[in-house]
Amino acid sequence: MQITSLSGVQADLDAAVAKSQTAPLHIQNSSGVDVAIMLSPDLYSFLLKPAPEGVRPLVAALYKQSIAKHGQVYRALAKYEREHREEE
Repeated sequence: MQITSLSGVQADLDAAVAKSQTAPLHIQNSSGVDVAIMLSPDLYSFLLKPAPEGVRPLVAALYKQSIAKHGQVYRALAKYEREHREEE
């Protein structure tokens, strides 16, 4: 998560826009409270897409990333579960 101050955005809008292209940019007031979040157009479009089969798009994307990263572990755990459930 990237954080910047409102005055920082006012001072250098180009830098703030550049930062928001890689991750959402949280813009905070002088009290440290979020007053806005700047997103890239790609992320904004992604968040506006309808949810597939009732699942929120972000949850679906995170699930897909998790399977890609940990799929082998999930398959091994499922196999272990099947083998040990039969023994009980």
